[in-house]
This record gives sequence, C-alpha cells and structure tokens, in this order.
Amino acid sequence: MPTATPSAAEWFSTLRELIHYYLPPIPPSPETMLGALLALLVGLALAFRGAKLAQLLVTTVGLAAGAGVGYALAQRAGTPAAISAAVGAVLVGYLAHRSHRWWLGVGTVLTLILLSFGWQLFRQADLADWLNGAATGERSAAAITLPSPDEQLQNLYPEYRDRVARLGRKIGDTVRGWGPSGWLIPAAGLVLGVVLALRALRIVAVVWVGMLGASLAVCGAAGLLAALSPALQERMSQRPDVLVWSAAGTCVLGLVYQIRDARFGGPRRTADAKPANVS
Repeated sequence: MPTATPSAAEWFSTLRELIHYYLPPIPPSPETMLGALLALLVGLALAFRGAKLAQLLVTTVGLAAGAGVGYALAQRAGTPAAISAAVGAVLVGYLAHRSHRWWLGVGTVLTLILLSFGWQLFRQADLADWLNGAATGERSAAAITLPSPDEQLQNLYPEYRDRVARLGRKIGDTVRGWGPSGWLIPAAGLVLGVVLALRALRIVAVVWVGMLGASLAVCGAAGLLAALSPALQERMSQRPDVLVWSAAGTCVLGLVYQIRDARFGGPRRTADAKPANVS
C-alpha cells in the first residue's frame, strides 16, 4: 500500500474520475434548480454571515432532526405524523437553540476529525485502485448486452448503489490496513478539535461554518449551471480544481468580511465609552 502523499495533479485527476463515474447527470427539473438555488443562497449566507447565523444554523438543524425523529416515531406508534413531527421539531429545536454553543463545539471536533481522517486516507490509499472496475466493466457489459430502456431505468439506481458500495469497500480496505500507527493523525485531529473547542470556539467555529457555507454555495452554483446545461456539467467535471479553489476563495473572502463578528453573541466592547471625570 502506498505511503507517499499524492501530488495535487494526481489528487485532482482521481477526483475528476470519481466525479465522472459517480455523479449522475443533473436533471433540469424545477425541483433541482430550486434546491441548487437554495443551496447557493444558504451557502453564501453562512460563508459571509456565519458568525451571526451560527445559532440559527444549529436551531434549524435541530428543527429538521426533531421533525424527522417525530415522523419516524409516528410511523411506529401510529400517531398522527404531522403532529408528531411538529412536536419533535419544537422540542429538539428548542434544546438545540439553548445549547447551540455545545453543538458548535461538537461540530468543531467532528470537523477536525474528518479533515485529519481524510488527509490520512488520501495519504495511504491507492487512489487509482479505487477506480478499477468502477465503471469500465459495467460500461462494457452494458455495451454488449444492450438492455432495453425499461431495463436501463430499473437498473439505474441499483447499479449506482453497486458503484457506491464498491467505493465504500475500497475505502474500508484502505482503513483496515492502516494499523495502529495509521490512526495517529486522526487521533491528533480529535485531540486538537477538543482543545480548540474548549479554548478558541468563537474563532474556530466561524472557520468551519464558513468552510461549510462556501462548499455549499459552490455546489449549489455548480448544480444550477449543470441543470441549465449538461455541457457545463461535463466541463465542470473535467476541472474539479476550479470548484475546490472557488470554495476556498469564497471561504477566505467570507472570513475577511466577517472577522469582526467572530464572537457568537459575546458582549461587544463599547468604543465610545467616556472616561471618568478626574477632579
């Protein structure tokens, strides 16, 4: 198993192949375009106003999670789904609102763990092996068997799930081959995340919320353009580096824009405080 860190060119080349094989064509439906536009707007709001919207973000996630839990419980208990979802949303949303700083700390820890895990994964993985058989065999088999349109429609999602499952097995094989030393970087990410969550939450949370917003905004913009033109989707899939650097640039611009607001509701210092009279 290779231990050398892939170069930027190798990383982007593999990412381009993964996008080509695993990202299906984006349909130009109203739902798709509306969802992409919503992702773009929400992403920009988080990237440029994350310090102000962090509590609202946590509350919104709590509302959605509570609604989902309430709906799932209603299916099991036989209670009205709408009422159960509403009650769950209110309860979990209220708890998330009251404990938003705790959840921001959890998000900080998870972000550091995922970043360190991803770094170690791409350092240790044979990226080219992830693509072996991902689509070549399926494409050649499809060219030989020539399934009917109905069969193609029936096999679309199972085939896609098979590809994703194969990729998951490749990643699992890579992780299982790490050994104890391979987990040092993810463990360091965990420790660093806990320390930053305890000591510098206001600053670090702005950074990862901004990263989340910038990524969401770029994905929304890319999805909107791809829905408008399949040719644009093909061109963007050939240049994933443009999307990655666009997200990074948006994140940096957002951090510069809101640098004075990175306080998450902390008290502001009064700049115009009058000095005490000295007699």
